[in-house]
Amino acid sequence: MNVLVLAPVMTKDLCDDYFLYKRLYEKGVKLAFITGQSSGARANHIRLPFYENVDGIPIYRLYGSFNEMLLFPERRLKKILEIAKDLKPDLILCHLADNMNMALHVQKHLKIPIVLHVEIASDIARTKFRPRAIVKRLIGIPATGPQHWSWLCKKASAIITSHPPDKKILHLLSENGKPTYYLPWPASIPEDCELQSIRNRNRGIYAGLLTQWKNTQQFEWILPLILEKTPTKEFLVIGAGVHAAIIKKLEEKYHGAIKYIPRLKRREVINFIANSYYAFTPVKRGGWGFIGDCWGTGTPLLMLNNIFVSEELDVCVVKNREELIGKINRLYEDPEFYRQLQDIGYHEFNKRGVDVVSDELLNILSKTLKQKGLKAHGKHREN
Repeated sequence: MNVLVLAPVMTKDLCDDYFLYKRLYEKGVKLAFITGQSSGARANHIRLPFYENVDGIPIYRLYGSFNEMLLFPERRLKKILEIAKDLKPDLILCHLADNMNMALHVQKHLKIPIVLHVEIASDIARTKFRPRAIVKRLIGIPATGPQHWSWLCKKASAIITSHPPDKKILHLLSENGKPTYYLPWPASIPEDCELQSIRNRNRGIYAGLLTQWKNTQQFEWILPLILEKTPTKEFLVIGAGVHAAIIKKLEEKYHGAIKYIPRLKRREVINFIANSYYAFTPVKRGGWGFIGDCWGTGTPLLMLNNIFVSEELDVCVVKNREELIGKINRLYEDPEFYRQLQDIGYHEFNKRGVDVVSDELLNILSKTLKQKGLKAHGKHREN
């Protein structure tokens, strides 16, 4: 099978989902990425190389930014078609709804199915006013959530969502009988990560975007509480975003007990996670990369919200200030509780490992081709 992937950003050093595609490639799926040069908010919009071939997978960063991909896809269409002529894709895998405009421009020439992968389908379907609504109207894309979702269902041959609560409402999200699937966000620890075996008992950690979307404004009261009411001597925050101002202000107030690093390569972040005594996340939605890295390194993770809607994870959730203090203190006082959270993490990690998720994604892509009466180029390997 040959797949042309459209993504806002793709780089091995920053993107945890890269290893999902690497696994597909190892199974015999031929891939090429069309993406942007900007790293996005995750790494303060640093510029990435125009072209890379990583592990045998070509990454063409033809656009300056994700906004250019949305608004002016035709600017690089000729080059995309040249890439497609060599790749001979069986289908287009479009990551994020805003790339559908580009996917449709490409599809006009290639006449192949589009599989759309969004992170949170229910957000698109329910939100009355979509971001950049006026801009979208100007380029012919429905702007309101329900209209936009209907348009996506009409244009895509299949839709994938990675939001755990969406799993229970796939039948409601599907319109016009459109196949709609839940695919867990992949969890992986790169093989070349040299994880430290000794943990710093003094340190807690969070890594990820610092934005309203991630609910990180909660750190304004959470971090002082942790430092004042638990044995934690140091809390490390890694990430960029508007709430960095909150972290910097606390960093000054607590004189080194709070440490802030705007950005690091993913392997460096994972090493910090593995070396920390525990991790905490306030996110309400998303944040799956950091969560997966905690689980994979055996770092006990506490969450402000049960974003996976899972009874098994209830023990990891802190619902108020008292539970936050109590469960962190228990990690220090109760080795059995510490191991329990580690075991839960390893179990959840294995359910979402790249081997499992790549098999599920390949199955979805194969089903899409079969439903369209198409046959894939080549054969994939079972590893």
